[in-house]
Amino acid sequence: MAKVIGIDLGTTHSAMAVVDETGRPKIIMNSEGNSTTPSVVLFRDEEVVVGGRAKRAAIAEPYNVALATKRHMCKPEWEFTDDKERTHRPEGVSALILKKLKQDAEKQLGEEINEAVITVPAYFQDMERNRTKTAGELAGLKVLRIINEPTAAAIAYGLENLGQEKLVMVYDLGGGTFDITFMKVTGQKIRVITSDGDKFLGGVDFDAALVEYFSDQFKEKHGTDPTKDLRTYQDFYSRAEEAKIDLSADTVTYVSLSAFGKTLDIELERDQFEDLIRPRLQNSIDLVQEALDAASEKLGKQMGWNDVDNILLVGGSTRIPLVQKMVEELTGKTPDVGVNPDEVVAIGASVVAAHGVGKQVVDANLDTVPSLEIGDVTPHSLGICITDSETGKDLNSIIIKKNHKIPAQESRPYTTRFDNQTSVWIIVLQGEDDDPEYCTIIGDKDGYVLSDIPPMPKGVPEIRTTMTYDKENMIHITAEELSTGKKLDIVINNPSLLTEKQQESIAKEIAGMTVK
Repeated sequence: MAKVIGIDLGTTHSAMAVVDETGRPKIIMNSEGNSTTPSVVLFRDEEVVVGGRAKRAAIAEPYNVALATKRHMCKPEWEFTDDKERTHRPEGVSALILKKLKQDAEKQLGEEINEAVITVPAYFQDMERNRTKTAGELAGLKVLRIINEPTAAAIAYGLENLGQEKLVMVYDLGGGTFDITFMKVTGQKIRVITSDGDKFLGGVDFDAALVEYFSDQFKEKHGTDPTKDLRTYQDFYSRAEEAKIDLSADTVTYVSLSAFGKTLDIELERDQFEDLIRPRLQNSIDLVQEALDAASEKLGKQMGWNDVDNILLVGGSTRIPLVQKMVEELTGKTPDVGVNPDEVVAIGASVVAAHGVGKQVVDANLDTVPSLEIGDVTPHSLGICITDSETGKDLNSIIIKKNHKIPAQESRPYTTRFDNQTSVWIIVLQGEDDDPEYCTIIGDKDGYVLSDIPPMPKGVPEIRTTMTYDKENMIHITAEELSTGKKLDIVINNPSLLTEKQQESIAKEIAGMTVK
């Protein structure tokens, strides 16, 4: 049977895993012998370099190195432009990372890899999920499924903790994103209760805080801003990342900086670093409490920390001692550190991949693990754009709320705004804000039209709008004018920002690239 792999496509690092011949999931080492690969791409004239070499080149060739591309999946117009004025969309950059992972997996496993399960942050919207799937396809992979990173982590955790149902909190702080998820976990079933997060909170933000501190110290001594030069900024950034890692193990580290022929030596204590990042970390702690409150509302009873059985820390940034301390101070519980935060998501994804093709998976006792039932929730609210009849202001009218169990189906009645109005426009939105400007349009940007409504006084027609969100992230909307039965059906199935022609062109280009 052909092998399928699980991939954790991270902001700063990516990992891959496979269920081996014995049924046990294991991490696949990359061609450099490491369990993770930096999610960094270097564009050169005749080749593309992905991983550690690309990351090291960021100082010498900053204009050719794409970093933290995952953060730009939510920006439809974003492109990386290299020094040859070539543009690269985030799907394409991510596809090159996935192509490198695919190549390394094939080398390590000795056979072609064509299928994978890829993980995304639980807080990703449909657009980002679909762009991730597109990236996999551009890399030559059939993407069996896109699953949430906390869910994958819980699956890996569940392999070693079969038995009684538990309420598990997954605190996932990676290189660029943060997720908090509460879920019920048994050996065969995972039911997500609530999720929340921040797409712009992670290790790169802590690095940036250190860069700002280093820059301020340098300016104070030499009167020059070193970060105005991109190469110097990348050098400072590299020093900041090294210092952050050092301070996870030691209470003090030493940093030597140079710019414009001038130098600065800094003795940096852990307490200083913690003071710099504490405000951002507090944002994550606030989201944890909000998620617990949302879980209480969802379950219909007040939940306390005594009701939480296990706390899992996932993502490399959870190695920072202050993260562990703040989580423990809030919850009164010691987080579970028995799983590798860099590898657990890929391990869980490999289990889902194996089950997806009917392959046997076993636990630590070599007992067969049945195919897992995953009950997820909507990451964001879904609704339509309406106009307030009194103010004339556009509003986001939510139909399916955030954290609704999937599959979901809800209905709401609407009406016309003007006398003898014979058509209505339906623009589908994703997001929690009342203002459509701060939501994401799903499907056709210009909306969909229900026409041929008989002329009637305003407010008389009842237009029943039903929205369905299924396990494959397909959105189905029916708008029906009840007096006539006039109906509009809308299906939004994994929309891509790329046209079919664009996707074929980029796929052909990537297939012809040499990735090292």
